[in-house]
Amino acid sequence: MDTDRITTKAKVEYRIKKIEIEGKEVIDTIIITYDDDSIWSYGLGGRKSHQKTIIFSGTEYLVRVTHETLVNRRWAGAALELETNRGRVFSFEPVCSSTPKHKRTTITAEPGMEILSLQIRSGALVGYEQQPCREESVAVEEWYSVLYQGTKEDGVEVKEFSEKQEAVRWWQGIRDKCRQKSGRGALFLDTKRNTILNKTGSEVIGVTKSSPNLHVVWPGWH
Repeated sequence: MDTDRITTKAKVEYRIKKIEIEGKEVIDTIIITYDDDSIWSYGLGGRKSHQKTIIFSGTEYLVRVTHETLVNRRWAGAALELETNRGRVFSFEPVCSSTPKHKRTTITAEPGMEILSLQIRSGALVGYEQQPCREESVAVEEWYSVLYQGTKEDGVEVKEFSEKQEAVRWWQGIRDKCRQKSGRGALFLDTKRNTILNKTGSEVIGVTKSSPNLHVVWPGWH
């Protein structure tokens, strides 16, 4: 991609908190929300029933975007794939997607940088904005999370692990804690692969293995 299509911010003022993708036949809208609650968006919008949301962890940022062009003035594209510094990859392949991945447009953040927003013109990815990142860009081999919520009024407590054995031990303790009192709930997640490994207790956390809305898991679901 031409360097004149890349905008680089010298100072970090805000970072990506979540990315929402809307659309079924095509990608209607891409919405990026930052940790200061400001928003960047592109597209038609409005199809909340076909929305997927990625929530970034505090040490996670965007390093690659692969985009399939859909020539038009309303929609955001035909397909999209996002990759974070921790190795998580999220693919969105709507019905109209047809171009092989190796023929799509790919942008990658420069060393020491994170992608902040995109430049899309008439359904084509033509550039992006980047800024310095605060963490080293290293993908992890394993990444597990245990979520626990005592009641509907409580916030969700999250514990992250880099080894499965350690995560399993913690999960067993949380599972026993949930069984001691009704209303408590917990999830055991393979965060790297966006998969629920186990769940126990109440549905207060609001996600089940059969849920059609399970596209991404913490950090990252809605």
